Amino acid sequence: MTMVSRKIMTIELLANRGIALKRLLKIIIWILTISALAVGSSMIAYPAGGLPGLELESLHSTYFKDFQWPGILLILIVGMPGLLTLAILRFQSPKAFHISFSFCLIATIWFLFQMLVVPDYAGISLFYLIVSVFALLCSMQLMGKRAL
Repeated sequence: MTMVSRKIMTIELLANRGIALKRLLKIIIWILTISALAVGSSMIAYPAGGLPGLELESLHSTYFKDFQWPGILLILIVGMPGLLTLAILRFQSPKAFHISFSFCLIATIWFLFQMLVVPDYAGISLFYLIVSVFALLCSMQLMGKRAL
């Protein structure tokens, strides 16, 4: 194998890795967005905790009396920006990965805050926190920076 053919193979491998990483990022953002929209809508529709496992007592350390405002905030902070990010990724904007990085950073901060403020649901919040950090690292890698 010549040096030129090795460089071509390396470029092809990196291109395939980038395509896979883009797909993975889109899937993760879909998961975060759909979950936020579904749970947020359920919290608005059933503010007394209609979702299985949601209890009003878990909000005792917050300013909220029911789940309506947390549901609205979840949709506004994670759900809607997630839809916008997916649209921008779909149309391949030049700044798409910078925008996905911003969305993933916002989602990471939201889930960290949620985990600290409502410790009753720390398990599920930790799961979404890990997922959003992974998406953040994917975005950083696609922006051309080192992830770690």
